[in-house]
Amino acid sequence: MADVLFKCVQNWKSYTLEPNKDSGVIISVCSGGTPNTSKSENWGGEILWLTPKELSDFPIHGIPNIEYTKRKLTNEGLRNCGASLLPTNAVILSKRAPVGLVTVNTGELSTNQGFLNLECGDKINPRYLAYWLKANTHYLEMVANGTTYSELYASDLFEFTIYLPEIDYQEKVVDYMDNLFKMVNLVAANGVQSQSDRFLKMADNVLISLLSGTFLI
Repeated sequence: MADVLFKCVQNWKSYTLEPNKDSGVIISVCSGGTPNTSKSENWGGEILWLTPKELSDFPIHGIPNIEYTKRKLTNEGLRNCGASLLPTNAVILSKRAPVGLVTVNTGELSTNQGFLNLECGDKINPRYLAYWLKANTHYLEMVANGTTYSELYASDLFEFTIYLPEIDYQEKVVDYMDNLFKMVNLVAANGVQSQSDRFLKMADNVLISLLSGTFLI
């Protein structure tokens, strides 16, 4: 198993991110796809279709909620591109251009091939995993490779070690960080850049402290 950027100081159980239905952590991992863009019957439906570029353009810090996408697929478009219709609360991680953006869907959607999409089991809160991946963005970038552009492969992700507290504590961490990033986004919307940067750095440091067990709530 691969070490991450911060050590866990608590006696939490360790897991990998490799899919294993019996582990209760990661149930499945899949990517997405893009149907033929020249065929109108693939586009203009009701199925949300997310790209890394679109996720990178979201103007908020933290874990964004995806409630709309610029382009939508028809049912035929979904069939024609090999993408899956993801269940609610899938963890959606960009694997290229750029690496390491993360969100959790609040409704059914699909993605293009620029993502690794993780379905979680009952031992991990999806937003907790999303925050954990966010805290390890630099590590994700380090292990990504490729000749033309950097890409994070599923086999690399499966080697990661994650230490998990009990699910009720994960939920406390998620609530704490959601509220903290609400404050960060409020400052970013109403304050000067230096204030925004200072609050964002504070939130990122608190996140690492919570995920490592250095700071308990």
